[in-house]
Amino acid sequence: MAGRASNNALAIKTVESQRSSTKGSVVGPEPSPTQALIRVSHAAQNSMDVVSLDSGEFSDGSVLGYDFVGTVEKVGSHVSLAKKGDIIGGMVYGGQILGFSGDNEYTLTDERLCFKLPPNISREEAVTTPLAACIAYLGLFSKSCLNADIKHNDVTVLIWGASSCVGRFAIQIAAMYRFRIIATCGPSSFDLVKSLGADHVLDYCDEDACSRIHELAPGLQYAFDAVGSQSHSAALSRALTGKTRNLCTIFLSDAYLSGIASGTSVSNVRAWEAFLCKHHYEGKTFQDLEEVDKWNKAGELRGRVGTVNDRSGPTTDSDDTNVADSVRGKRPSLANVMEAAVQSSENFHADNVETLGLAAHHRGASVSATSPKEKDRVARDLRRSISVVSAESADEPGNTE
Repeated sequence: MAGRASNNALAIKTVESQRSSTKGSVVGPEPSPTQALIRVSHAAQNSMDVVSLDSGEFSDGSVLGYDFVGTVEKVGSHVSLAKKGDIIGGMVYGGQILGFSGDNEYTLTDERLCFKLPPNISREEAVTTPLAACIAYLGLFSKSCLNADIKHNDVTVLIWGASSCVGRFAIQIAAMYRFRIIATCGPSSFDLVKSLGADHVLDYCDEDACSRIHELAPGLQYAFDAVGSQSHSAALSRALTGKTRNLCTIFLSDAYLSGIASGTSVSNVRAWEAFLCKHHYEGKTFQDLEEVDKWNKAGELRGRVGTVNDRSGPTTDSDDTNVADSVRGKRPSLANVMEAAVQSSENFHADNVETLGLAAHHRGASVSATSPKEKDRVARDLRRSISVVSAESADEPGNTE
């Protein structure tokens, strides 16, 4: 980068077969004609960061992180949607460009994956929007997933795990299209889920949940699993009784499929393959974030924030679980926000956090980890999250051709 020799980042490092994300300095390219260079102020930690780290998908020196908020420092010659000084939210494909991603002091992003922050949206809330809203939108509407008909408002959809981050966006987006929404979550989240637009809310642990769903929606065709929990996949599939039975989940495995009722068509929404590279996914073409920008300005989308600090860890409720468990077949729920996580070397004291190694510094408070027990605590706290989303838009939202 011109005039900038280095760029603080949380980069993957392997030591004795143990992979972690540790603070370092990387050098990256100038923005391409369609890219913007962003000074990152906030980043959201997503479950896919853990998947990418644990799987060895990316080599040493790669930087993870999808969602960010920051200030535009420089734009490419073809960029028209942002200018220097704008505060924008958006996403990058974590690890795709060596040395550049969300967990950078400076990052690069395509202008089509950004939106300007309206005054009614805080940075902390905006950073939880891009990836999760996209997963929700694609799960509901892409051809290979539920392919729900946007043009008709008599659609009923079951959203399982509605208080999770993806679930919250799925409710809000479905409500915008006037779908009838049956949602499941823990009792402590009933009021929240109703406030987001659910018509009926049930306890997902209730033994009578399926029979209640049958009463509320005989012939139900659509179910969206916003947590991907194999322990509930059988019950979820039994809730579907329509001529066609379509179930979309955010995590799919052999164990998940083992309990699925016969006659159920199961799909997996793979948002990181959807548009983060190709900007196209199963009949839905991603062009920009104009829709999410419009929804944000109208106050129609509400994100979810859990902030990591050096004392209490992320904000949680009774529905939250460790994201490491969620990645391995349980339930993801919360998006952690890392504020200025890599900008200040003076305030970054968790270089050696093992397992995940991501640390956050919030309002001047740094995370420190010296003992093995403390390292485990920090890693556990930082794994508690879910990807948050971004809504995908197309020329004609109802078009699935």
